[in-house]
Amino acid sequence: MQASKTLAKGMLIILLATAVVKVFGYGFKIVASRWLGIEGFGLFSLALALFTLIAGLVFTGINLSIDRYVAFYRGKNKFASVKSTITSGLLLIFSLAIFAGIIVFFGANQIGSLMGHTNLAPLLKVFAVMFPFFAIVLTIEKILEGFQRMDLSVFSNLILNCSKFLLLLVAIFLGVKVFGVAISFLIASIFTAFIMLLILRCKILNKFFKKEKGNNLKSSIKEIFFHSIPLTITSMVHTLLTWGDTVILGFFRSVAEVGVYSLVLPTAQLLALPVVASNAVLVPLISNLFAKRKNNEIKSVYKTATKWIFLMMIPLLVLILLFPQRIINTIAGSDFVAGYTTLIILAIGVFIGSLATPANMILLSVNKTKLMMKNSIIAAVVNIVLNIFLIPKYGLIGAAVAFLVSYSLLFIFRIYEVKTIFKAQPFSVKMVGIIVLGIITALLVQSIDFLISPFINFDAFMLLINIASIGILYPSLLYFFKCFDSEDKEILQAIKRRVLLKK
Repeated sequence: MQASKTLAKGMLIILLATAVVKVFGYGFKIVASRWLGIEGFGLFSLALALFTLIAGLVFTGINLSIDRYVAFYRGKNKFASVKSTITSGLLLIFSLAIFAGIIVFFGANQIGSLMGHTNLAPLLKVFAVMFPFFAIVLTIEKILEGFQRMDLSVFSNLILNCSKFLLLLVAIFLGVKVFGVAISFLIASIFTAFIMLLILRCKILNKFFKKEKGNNLKSSIKEIFFHSIPLTITSMVHTLLTWGDTVILGFFRSVAEVGVYSLVLPTAQLLALPVVASNAVLVPLISNLFAKRKNNEIKSVYKTATKWIFLMMIPLLVLILLFPQRIINTIAGSDFVAGYTTLIILAIGVFIGSLATPANMILLSVNKTKLMMKNSIIAAVVNIVLNIFLIPKYGLIGAAVAFLVSYSLLFIFRIYEVKTIFKAQPFSVKMVGIIVLGIITALLVQSIDFLISPFINFDAFMLLINIASIGILYPSLLYFFKCFDSEDKEILQAIKRRVLLKK
């Protein structure tokens, strides 16, 4: 029970911090889609997808190694080795980023021609300049996480997303379009990189390493590089799974379709906000329980986390399934409404994949990383193959179906593996009741909408009514039908006490 309380309280804190970051990140896409229009936003999104794909392939695995070695040497109080890890890690990442930036900058015209969109080249050159600054931000985030400064790591994301959003508003004020928005994105990354370097110097280097001399940089670079190889493979697979569909869609179809997909995908991914919160809490909590061989507590946390993620996602899923056209029209305009079926399919995929996140965190916590890598490789291969076969004929729907199938596969793999290893399953009978209440909520909300909509011809206002209806009906039904057991009530009381204490 104590572990479950820790899970809930930690999820609340991270959820609130992450929500603010997500609001600005998602706000950027909404405003950009309206300002640039469907084709301009599609072109920008395709350039960003290519940039992120290349960045993930080049240095994401190395960042994870830096995080690991900083935490490892810090735990052993070997601060000379920690300093060497920080210095060599930054040097290695910066060098790789410069190399990647040069390749992309001088190959921008060829990449644009290969993708069938020659006007992509100027944007790729802007993003090429961004590589070293983006690499610095990601690396310092991992260094801060190695020092268990999650607050500063989340702060970096907040700076980046806030500055992107504010500079986008400046670009709109100046009247510049796609190229200007790309420049604003670059300036935001440069600004964030310098802020993060300042934070690293003041909060880490000056505090821990004033008189500390580092070890041999050459051996430290070698250590990080070779440790990162399997992590890099896993990261490559994950990056392909995340961004491959957008790039393949841009290769076979129009930038307008890329624009629609780049808007509806993050909309569907809003479902996963509870998952983002649980990730930061589950790994250290389960690792600690695993070290103490408290398998029964692990099973309890596993079931509780899955139930709470499920419970929190149901109202968001109901909203998307009932009113996809209204949601898209409200946030991006009528040009994007054609993607409403895609939004539904993607939302179902995100929902299914998110339910297996606690299982994935258990596999990570008990060091089943090879198993995780195999899962990711299979899902990525299936995703890419399906995208290649489905996108040319079915476009957006094909990309969404590929997403749904690949994430459903990951769900099956993860649930089965945890059941085999721990003899644990995450689902309870109470979750069937929650599904029924979700359906009742959907029927009631649909009825209210049917009665009111003839008198209000304004999607944004109707969407607010829909959200309010779900927000009132769903929790009321949960409470009325006693879907919270004694453990859930204790968790809610723990959250309430924590909030009141902070106030």
